[in-house]
Amino acid sequence: MEKAKILIADDDPDIRDSLQAILESQQYTVVTAADKDEGMEKIRAEKPDSSGQLHKSIREKTVAVRGLCACWQGTNRLRRQKMKRGFSIVELIIVVAVLGIMAAIVVPQFQSHSTEAKESVAKDSLRILRSAIELYTAQHSGIPPGYTNNDPQTSPSSSNFYNQLTVERRYMSKIPVNPFNNRQDIWMIGNSETFPQNPTGNYGWVYQAATKTIKLDWKGMDKYGIPYFDY
Repeated sequence: MEKAKILIADDDPDIRDSLQAILESQQYTVVTAADKDEGMEKIRAEKPDSSGQLHKSIREKTVAVRGLCACWQGTNRLRRQKMKRGFSIVELIIVVAVLGIMAAIVVPQFQSHSTEAKESVAKDSLRILRSAIELYTAQHSGIPPGYTNNDPQTSPSSSNFYNQLTVERRYMSKIPVNPFNNRQDIWMIGNSETFPQNPTGNYGWVYQAATKTIKLDWKGMDKYGIPYFDY
């Protein structure tokens, strides 16, 4: 049985083309019109039979097509709204991607500068500490800070070291902070103990009064391959 001829009248060319493609894929013969006037012209071009059956058939099909067009228009509007929302998401993804690329470029440089700044602070802090230790030793008959009552026969302690250098701010206002772990406490090494070969990272500084040795208690090395413990 031959399938019916269908008229599509719509002022939106996208809708007309889409409907035409769908209906023609189902083997329908499709006639399109841009508005109702053009549609009526194309209907009049048909040769109606004397019984009026063709007119009735056209009227029924016109009603059906109008319903189909209305449904398609609603679906098309929804699709366009979704597309608009989709483009917003795509734009957001693009922005996030660009920010990610910028972060990938900037953050390592920032981290590098931040690490270099910490290295510089560590060196300055060690210089200040070592100068204070030497000055204290020179003013106390060669006895370095850390001993109780400046008696080298006693066991040195971190509290003695702190008080002797910072009381009345004669040598420094306070013990500087290790810039890598933000600690200022002292890992005190006894007179008879061997100075450790490796840091722990659990203290701010490592100090031995007997040798006047003070080091940064931090693992790792700088970009030149120098261990922070050897600063």
